[in-house]
Amino acid sequence: MPIEVRLSTYFSDLYDQLPNRDLDLIDAFWEHCESYGLNGWEGKIKPSWLVPYEYADRSVRIKHAKLNNLWHAHIGFPTWKPSRNPDQSYKVSDWVVHFVNRESDGYIRLVDYGFHNPFHLPSSRELA
Repeated sequence: MPIEVRLSTYFSDLYDQLPNRDLDLIDAFWEHCESYGLNGWEGKIKPSWLVPYEYADRSVRIKHAKLNNLWHAHIGFPTWKPSRNPDQSYKVSDWVVHFVNRESDGYIRLVDYGFHNPFHLPSSRELA
């Protein structure tokens, strides 16, 4: 089911400064969501509250991600790689786009873009 894609103020400013190679990948995700929703995207999409145990601030991250319904999608930069899980068909990449998932309300809000490991959660300031 198609969903609307919105941008936080922070992401809108960031988006205007990104190189075309990044914009093309983000735009592909954006267009996919507006046509098909989150289902079927070639990259891995998951809730950001599924935090690895080795993060010292794991409980803080989980609380922040759940409170704000933060998710992230692998975007294909610099390249797509196959999943380490052979039972999954999605791909992964070094960079992800972060979003607030309000799919039940018909939209997602893109809020940040960055390296996947180490994983940076968007701050509350970046979400509006």
